[in-house]
Amino acid sequence: AAAARPRRIVLIGAGHAHLQVIEAWRKRPFPGVELLLLTAFDRAAYSGLIPAVLAGQAALADAVIDLPAFCESAGVTLLVD
Repeated sequence: AAAARPRRIVLIGAGHAHLQVIEAWRKRPFPGVELLLLTAFDRAAYSGLIPAVLAGQAALADAVIDLPAFCESAGVTLLVD
């Protein structure tokens, strides 16, 4: 019998909803399932902090999410393409 292929969930784009999925995955991954994030960039902006950046109340670096580090911390495969 052929070996079962592992299941894979692919998230396309690093929008807020997908980042929330990754955060939930960090807390409770599905056994036997790989989570993969496909995105064009290795950084994502947290839009909720942009007004504070524009007002000078926060640094731009505070509004940027490092996707490689974020995905690695959650056990998610990141593909930047």
